[in-house]
Amino acid sequence: MGTRHLIDPELLPALALFPPFDITGPGLEHLRATMDGFAPAPEAMACDDIVLQQISVPASTAGPELNIILHRPVGQTGLLPLYFHIHGGGFVLGNAIMSSPANIALAREVGCVAASVDYRLSPEVTGQQPVEDCYRALCWLVENAQSHGIDASRIAIGGESAGGGLAA
Repeated sequence: MGTRHLIDPELLPALALFPPFDITGPGLEHLRATMDGFAPAPEAMACDDIVLQQISVPASTAGPELNIILHRPVGQTGLLPLYFHIHGGGFVLGNAIMSSPANIALAREVGCVAASVDYRLSPEVTGQQPVEDCYRALCWLVENAQSHGIDASRIAIGGESAGGGLAA
């Protein structure tokens, strides 16, 4: 049984205009490659007032190595608050770099370190693994806060779409 019967009948003609959306096997690989093509290259985001730094959370029994992108304002001294960002993508798409333009703007406007994590995606992982990845990355940043210029007592967490769900 499908879910078409749950859609408001007035919306069905508009829905018919959308192409099929395949998030299995080769369809998912193609969709991810297309999405990755839209993400800006780190060198294309170079600016004078924000430094981008990719760091890795070491692998553990809880999972593999995780990448985090830090966006730090240049010229700020002392420990800065942290905004820990979790990207969207329906739990199956996306990566940390795709949110860099927004994280650069936030770091610039607020004067904080904005960090975005690459968590594992479905269907390769299931259940709690994505939220565990995000939590492990956040804990690692807290444990290593001073070495990255972060005030561990001033942390905000957020995201959009799937990232908002993981943040909650």
